[in-house]
Amino acid sequence: MSNWENAILHLWSVIEYLTYTGTKNYDVTIERASFIFDDRELAKQILNQLREYRNNYVHKSEISIHQEMLMYQAKYYCEQQLLFHIFNSFHFETLEEASKFLDLSKDKSKLSRNIKLFDYALKNYAK
Repeated sequence: MSNWENAILHLWSVIEYLTYTGTKNYDVTIERASFIFDDRELAKQILNQLREYRNNYVHKSEISIHQEMLMYQAKYYCEQQLLFHIFNSFHFETLEEASKFLDLSKDKSKLSRNIKLFDYALKNYAK
């Protein structure tokens, strides 16, 4: 698109769609979109900046002198979400299923605890 503001809006919409955010707030979008990055905090900061720009443009018609840079950042984060969905090894059947994965903690002790709980449930309660 030649209009960077519209490009940013469309790219942000794709990020929301791929993170299966729906009517949830932007914090969920940012948490899920940042999950796939090693430097999750940096990704959150950039995604939050994109969210703020999107909101200011939509609600206040404010534009930034950095709109080209913001558009390329939105493009990058959108592309990374697309690559995650295309090349993930889990072959998620739905965006909702993928979003459950993106909602997981990156804390190893929490993940280990969940594995133990699921194993216990599988052994004792699953039919």
